[in-house]
Amino acid sequence: MDHATRRARLLLVATAVVAVIALAFALVACTRGPRPAPTAAPTISIQPAPTWSSTVPALPDDVHVTWAYLDSTDGTHTRSGDTDLHELDRLIVPGLAQVYTDPPAELIASALAQNEQAGAELIEQAGGPAAFRKVIDVCALDDAEPDPPRATALAVAQYAACLREGAITDPDRAGKMLDSMRTTAGGIGDVRGNDGGQRLAQFNSTAPAGTGRHRTWCMGIGAYWSAAVLVDWPTGRGALYGVAACAEVARTGFPPDTQPAPESNPPAPAPST
Repeated sequence: MDHATRRARLLLVATAVVAVIALAFALVACTRGPRPAPTAAPTISIQPAPTWSSTVPALPDDVHVTWAYLDSTDGTHTRSGDTDLHELDRLIVPGLAQVYTDPPAELIASALAQNEQAGAELIEQAGGPAAFRKVIDVCALDDAEPDPPRATALAVAQYAACLREGAITDPDRAGKMLDSMRTTAGGIGDVRGNDGGQRLAQFNSTAPAGTGRHRTWCMGIGAYWSAAVLVDWPTGRGALYGVAACAEVARTGFPPDTQPAPESNPPAPAPST
């Protein structure tokens, strides 16, 4: 076999091998099917922060409510209901406890812990309802009257902030009195926040409001906010109905407790006259 013939045969064999390899790759491709498209990179969905809005409290039509919430960080407030002046009843007790210059500690603690007899004795010893005039003057409560003590819900929320800031008495004594008010159950403190990791300082007052009706005042004093709720309700609903209604109003109407406590410089007490 000459050189040319041998070269032709080698070329033919090489061509056949290449054809076989190509056929093998084609068969593999057919059995695997089409290659899937590359998957897209996962996207991260950033949801907006949940918003809050007040809702109407679930209370019967024969229950009347007015309330105010004061944010002391910026002085803004929210309110609902009337802007009338309403009698404060025993709600003056915390203010008179700070007005009283030399009170028996046990009497103060008992009165601020909602003991009605101690509260009545404190009011008498502090100078009676007329002594509430100093609270109105020092706290600059424009929508309040001293005798008989009356105020709007917003004025009561301002009164509560004044109790916290130590404007009536010195801040240290005011702080100790607020500690006495942390034992109170029912009302705003059942559903809204706390004060610096402690139970909310608050005071509740229930009194007759005419034939077949009662009124309940609930006052809450937080680290940076204060609030007041007045509920006028039928007596037949039970002795604790008023504070339960306060809790419902606070649950639906007050904003979430998300703010830090502010740095505050309490105002100096007004000079005595």
